[in-house]
Amino acid sequence: MACDVMHYTVAHYVSSYCTQSNISSSREVRKIWTSTKFVEYMSIPYVAQAFTIQRTRTIIKTGKTTTETVYGITSRSPQKATPEQILATNRGHWAIENRSHYVRDVTYDEDRSQIRAKNGPQVMATLRNLGSIYIKVRNPPQNV
Repeated sequence: MACDVMHYTVAHYVSSYCTQSNISSSREVRKIWTSTKFVEYMSIPYVAQAFTIQRTRTIIKTGKTTTETVYGITSRSPQKATPEQILATNRGHWAIENRSHYVRDVTYDEDRSQIRAKNGPQVMATLRNLGSIYIKVRNPPQNV
């Protein structure tokens, strides 16, 4: 599945965008549709746009394809946040989220933690986050 047409129209959506990337052994197509038309039906203050993001990932070696659809809202108007910008922001959020969890999973081996009772898991996650922040503050990256 490719982005043959970069801008396309879907009923009730006012704007759209599509991007494609090849990541090592897979190909990912990301499509976004944004709309201001649904905002009038929402009772959530400050909502300016609603959006739908569809991610289709194909494993090149096997040809297996998976599709994920997510929905979201933003307080930014179409003039301040184009579909392309919303898609980039969403993708950037997951890059940060994945990097944070990678450190917690690999460095602290959090997935194998035996702490399960009461507030223990939350307290340990907070301590691990504080430890990561402390290390970053004490050892800032060197400019190359």
